[in-house]
Amino acid sequence: MLAAFNTMLQRRQVAESHTKGVMVLIPKVKEPVMVKDFRPVTLLDVDGKILSRILARRLEKVQEKLLHPLQVRGGRGRTMHAALADIRDCIAVVDTANRQPRTKVGACLVALDIAGAFNNVTHLVIWEILRRYGVGADFITLIMSMYRKATTCVRINGSLTSPFVLGRGVRQGCPLSMVIFNIVMSVLIRVLACRLRGVSIPDVREDGAEPCLAVSAYVDDVIAVLERPEDAAALAAALRDFGEETGLKVNNTKSKALPLGAWGQQVPLPFPYVQEVKVLGIVFTASVHGMAAANWTSRVGALRATLADARLRAFNIMQRVEYANTYAMSLLWHLAQVIPISTTTAKDIRKALGKFLWAGELLRVPFEVMILPKALGGLGLHDPLHKSRAMFTARWMTSERAADASLSGGWLRILGELHPHGTALPMSVRYMGPVRDVIAEGKAPPVLVGKDLSKAIYDALLADAIAKPRVYRLNGDADWSLVWGRVHSPLLPAAAKATWFRVVHDVLPTRTRLAAIKWVDSPRCLRCDGVDDDLLHHLLGCGRERRAIWAWVSTKLSALLGLNTVPPSIVIRPDFRATSRGHQDAAVIILGTMVHFLASNQKVRMGDFLAVMKEEKDRAIQSGDPGLQLAAKTL
Repeated sequence: MLAAFNTMLQRRQVAESHTKGVMVLIPKVKEPVMVKDFRPVTLLDVDGKILSRILARRLEKVQEKLLHPLQVRGGRGRTMHAALADIRDCIAVVDTANRQPRTKVGACLVALDIAGAFNNVTHLVIWEILRRYGVGADFITLIMSMYRKATTCVRINGSLTSPFVLGRGVRQGCPLSMVIFNIVMSVLIRVLACRLRGVSIPDVREDGAEPCLAVSAYVDDVIAVLERPEDAAALAAALRDFGEETGLKVNNTKSKALPLGAWGQQVPLPFPYVQEVKVLGIVFTASVHGMAAANWTSRVGALRATLADARLRAFNIMQRVEYANTYAMSLLWHLAQVIPISTTTAKDIRKALGKFLWAGELLRVPFEVMILPKALGGLGLHDPLHKSRAMFTARWMTSERAADASLSGGWLRILGELHPHGTALPMSVRYMGPVRDVIAEGKAPPVLVGKDLSKAIYDALLADAIAKPRVYRLNGDADWSLVWGRVHSPLLPAAAKATWFRVVHDVLPTRTRLAAIKWVDSPRCLRCDGVDDDLLHHLLGCGRERRAIWAWVSTKLSALLGLNTVPPSIVIRPDFRATSRGHQDAAVIILGTMVHFLASNQKVRMGDFLAVMKEEKDRAIQSGDPGLQLAAKTL
């Protein structure tokens, strides 16, 4: 393949198969009825896609020099969230200025919709822009050969149309398309940055200039910032010239204008004025407070709906935590990096999570314990408040270190001077508080970036809010690192781990626990005279069959652990040690299996338990895991 690609480069001509594609139509809406309701994505042959990726990687190495600083690269460098942060901070600057006495500041955010975008850019313009940016002639010729005779057929209802020649546009689905389109759009971004004055932060200077935002762009999502009425004419002229040269026209109907502060809607624009605009999944309004309310209200509603869809599924507690972490709460993190949640919103999310996790159960492990790592007695449930603040701070710091934030850096510095750590921020800029406080308290390691920085900040915030489980107070002398190691042993099935976790935390509905919360009148066992129905009695002592099962298990454990007598408390404090790894693993399997069997069934029989133990032994033997197989020999 390498030799073939080098031959293509020397001949400046790609293989014919690399110019062919199959277009599939992805619906943009639930019930598509018009052509515009579909997004065309082109499927290419594997070799051609690999070649496109190689060429894209070559261009990405120089795109830092080719693209405008306020343009998202689509790879390393400026990120989508940095672009969104600039828009947010622009709104905050105007909002804050207008809250001052006798101050009237106006601006207008124009969200431009490029009609057709990827499909309409003229090929001749692409080659000319690449040439003027200094891209090599051989490189351009090779790219040209991929488009000169490019053909596509459309797949509809399982059938293919006849192929047709692509006279313009770049293929959505080709790795090279994003880079090429960004380079074409950089021409418009540079023109707008020169012609529009933009919004700046007064009295904050970086290298002799005030931080300013005139335009922000992510691929074809372009936001132009108008600071004075004359900017409207400058914007219209720039768009007209760009459209005539490149074939990319602005859809005036879909483009929106958001007036800020004192900007009067009498300023003529070819776009409709609106009260909010949606950019890359974030709703922007004229005030930061309104923006936060609009976005978080919808996200919390979506979270509740997602949790409700899965509420009746037969998940154990660990599976519910995993579902909440990986699926449900993933709805929050994009927004959290732009607009952190308030404590009130975080409480609402906690309530929704608690309702989902425990599915109507009376006895629960507190949320403050559930967010702890497994080694400390929790299940690693994400805390929405701390994780949101950590992600927001890490995103800002990573962008600031890369010199990507045009407004955020200066904005935070002036806020730090006016409202130092420990003082309340004004409502319009309260979203910057987490960044200011985390940095001031030294919770952000200066050498980390991205996800590593976010995790470090989250761990630091979580450490301040750490809570000791209730069972720590009741069994303070236990070796809890061993206890949780046994409970979460990889030797046990997920269902057994989940049950043992609930048993150790004492959240089974025994009459002793129910009486403590006034749910029943007496803690006495209804089946056994004169005995309280506490956890150990509920599992091991209530009825002849349970006592027989415990006698069998305790005999096994005595032999494995070298003990004359095995205390029943080993069920809730499994901090035992054995003389060999095989004996220890066998003890974990026996004890975990017994706990799950007894806690999950009201009526138990010795024969059923022995059958379950045989299944566990067979599973261990057939697993192929040396540790499980060694343990199986002693079961």
